Amino acid sequence: MKIRIITVGIMFLYRGLCLGQTADFTNDSLAFYQVITQVVDNYPSVIKAQKNIDAANANINLAKSAYYPDINISGSYTRIAPVQEFDLSALGLGLMQMNPADNYSVALNLNQLIYDFGRTSKNKNIQQSNKIISELALEQTKQQISLAAAATFYNIAFLQQAIQIKDDELATLQQHLDFVQKKLAAGTSTQYEVLSTQVRISSIENQKTDIETSLKTQISQLNSFLGRAPNATLTVKSELLLSQPLQTVENLTQTAFDNRIELKMAEEKKHAGEQKLALINAQYFPSVNLMASGGWKNGFVPDINKFTANYVIGGGLKIPIFDSGRTMFNKSAIHSEIDADEQDIELAKRDIANSVIESKSSIEAAQKKVQQSNMQLMQAEQAYKLAQTSYQAGAITNLDLLDSYTNLADSKLSLYKAEIDYTLNVLKLKIALGEKIY
Repeated sequence: MKIRIITVGIMFLYRGLCLGQTADFTNDSLAFYQVITQVVDNYPSVIKAQKNIDAANANINLAKSAYYPDINISGSYTRIAPVQEFDLSALGLGLMQMNPADNYSVALNLNQLIYDFGRTSKNKNIQQSNKIISELALEQTKQQISLAAAATFYNIAFLQQAIQIKDDELATLQQHLDFVQKKLAAGTSTQYEVLSTQVRISSIENQKTDIETSLKTQISQLNSFLGRAPNATLTVKSELLLSQPLQTVENLTQTAFDNRIELKMAEEKKHAGEQKLALINAQYFPSVNLMASGGWKNGFVPDINKFTANYVIGGGLKIPIFDSGRTMFNKSAIHSEIDADEQDIELAKRDIANSVIESKSSIEAAQKKVQQSNMQLMQAEQAYKLAQTSYQAGAITNLDLLDSYTNLADSKLSLYKAEIDYTLNVLKLKIALGEKIY
């Protein structure tokens, strides 16, 4: 099977042109962009990360709600006994009650924060930082899932090619078996040549069986990524990347520092810690609020049983004096969190630098393997042609010819494996640099 190799630019341009199309899995084979798009849109861990963003938005709105008034309607009934009474019969007034036995009240209440010296604003900033962290976590999840799906995709591509090569090898060996059997019938060959060819065919069939088993496992994994039935059949397209020049480690590392999600998350966590510290410091400040209530209730003189409209308007001032050290202890804990976040930032930078160096080294090694495998394939093709000529001339044995063809088949598979490794390492470098592969 001819290997189709496309450049990085063409592959991602093609994906960009197709973003507006719905992934169609009814085709004979899946393209890389189809798989990755489907995975990042529907994989459970991605959806879970999106729900965390929704929760963060709700927390932001919850923090903002402190700016708005708290309005409610209240009602109550109270039975009081004994009822206080005064006997004013001597004055001709009879008995006078100070309050009714049955007390009713219905009121509309309002409580509005007037000023809290920035506590609400600082709490809102904390929730916004948490939202940014959730958004970064979503991007990180998409990257991780995309790379895992890419590895499975290219494993399937390799195994498909391996099966094709084994099929070609079996077909050639079968032709050779027919040839030596005719020679045996003509008395120009030996039973050993027939048996050695049959043994080689059995060996290749066993290898093919192992490859098919591995392919079924990889297809099941890719179906899991896609949310399909584990035993659903599929094939993938061979979309490989051509060799391309690399920048220096210094330039690549700086690009990674600017783009990597892990570093941005560590920095945002530190920023959120600083916002928490500002909120805790604001606990020392007073708060001012307005309260109002209006409604109807009985109990007003002179007719204590009549429902009478009434209202209450006032303001409140709360000044913290002593909180048993809670604010001080909270500040100490947040300072420790910020110090830990600074170490996370430094650790992230070291991990990023190591991953960039590792990915660059892996790409360079894969490039060399591709070059060496190309040369090996050319040599194997020439060796097989010479072996065919030599065998027909009787200069080499049947076993030598079979070994030569096996070397040719192995060389084809080694080249494709090297190209697969190079493609995966390019994707890993992109992720190491903070670039999206989805």
